Amino acid sequence: MNQQTPPLVSGALPGLGHALEFQRDRSGLVRRGFEEHGAVFAIKLASQNVAVVIGPEHQKTFFMETDKALNIQEPYRFLLSMFGEVLFLAPPEEYKAQRPLVQELFKREKMLHYVDVMQVEVQKWLDQLGDEGEMELVGEIVWLVQEVAGNCFLGPEIHQRIGREFWDLYADLSKSLDPLLPPNLPLPKFIRRDRARARMLEILRPIIAERRQQPELYDDFLQDLVNRRHPDGREFDEELIVNLLLGLMFAGHETTAGQAAWSIILLLQNPEYLALVQEEIERVAPYGTHIDPRRFAQLEHISWAVREVERLRPSAEMLMRTV
Repeated sequence: MNQQTPPLVSGALPGLGHALEFQRDRSGLVRRGFEEHGAVFAIKLASQNVAVVIGPEHQKTFFMETDKALNIQEPYRFLLSMFGEVLFLAPPEEYKAQRPLVQELFKREKMLHYVDVMQVEVQKWLDQLGDEGEMELVGEIVWLVQEVAGNCFLGPEIHQRIGREFWDLYADLSKSLDPLLPPNLPLPKFIRRDRARARMLEILRPIIAERRQQPELYDDFLQDLVNRRHPDGREFDEELIVNLLLGLMFAGHETTAGQAAWSIILLLQNPEYLALVQEEIERVAPYGTHIDPRRFAQLEHISWAVREVERLRPSAEMLMRTV
């Protein structure tokens, strides 16, 4: 080891390094590295040396140097097989063309509409629950987030038409996520991924064509994608629209479901703080109240709880860059 090379965590296997442990127990591997060497250390994934940095001081450098000394595209190339050349996975010029669209989709007025959809769907879910009983929490939250995402991203009409099949296909896509294995290996999960993508395109192509013919009838996330054009005036083709839709849904759906489920679990495990949250909701947003930005700002205990969940149980347990 020298000053430029972080110390290697124990337990590396010949030829494989820490690859098997990285797949099986990533948190345990990182915890052992931290206990052995502190906030900066190295692991070996087959032939690839990987530096691990932990803590706010190093994270600041990590984010400040992204797109400068650090490259965000290369370590996430395994996502290309799932989403194609979208956002930071696209070549620089194409990324520049797509980025304004994403900014437009998440402007304040759009976000306020999404909040309204969230409130309607969450209230419908709460109203169908009994006064007491048991549920499989993670499955329920995943279903609820899918209802919200489907209505926000696809629009209520299309969500009702294709929602369940779409989410079953989406599950096959999501289960193929693998940062280590080459994505073109003939493995069952990768075969299911490719079939799911093909079927999603098959489902959405006629819907996109219909939206192009009658754009005035729709005002939702999907229509915003359909209406968008390249800087030179070309329409976004159907595959790019579907890829953007899937990429954005993946980024939001996976993280939201995890954060929501852990928020409920940790609140139930801390009844004193749960009582503060319940009192705050009754005072600021009792049943039937429309949630607007002003009321959101008053839900301080909920905000603090969610931030603590982000710290304790982050949805993205690691972020990657290459030098």
